[in-house]
Amino acid sequence: MRNPPQAVKYLDPEDCTLKFQAHKKLFRIPFYLVCDCESFLSPADDDDDYNRATRLIDEHRVCGFACHRVTDMVEYKTDPVVYSGPDPMSVFYDHVMSKVKLSAKFLKKQKDMLPLSNDQQTKYDAATHCIKNQVSKK
Repeated sequence: MRNPPQAVKYLDPEDCTLKFQAHKKLFRIPFYLVCDCESFLSPADDDDDYNRATRLIDEHRVCGFACHRVTDMVEYKTDPVVYSGPDPMSVFYDHVMSKVKLSAKFLKKQKDMLPLSNDQQTKYDAATHCIKNQVSKK
């Protein structure tokens, strides 16, 4: 009787949503992989229970994966790869490594810089030294 009843107050969803605001700190990458492995629990076939501090009961066994390359470049867009079959982790590793090799080829390409605007060119021509830690305030 000494404590009054309490009411539950929920936060406003707009006030408690995590938002990214440090857009100046972004480093744009040309593409990335989004992957998901599927697994199931199966009884462990470990006979070495006496040497463990805890007893292993079940273990995750990977049975398949899905992998999708995300990019804005039309020439590098592909359909998602879905695999379910024998030895899925070896197939997954081979798939990811093939994408890494493609990334290395792409990143080795030399591309010319976009031309400077007239204002940028004027500032560049007038510069006598580099400015340290120049951050644009927007």
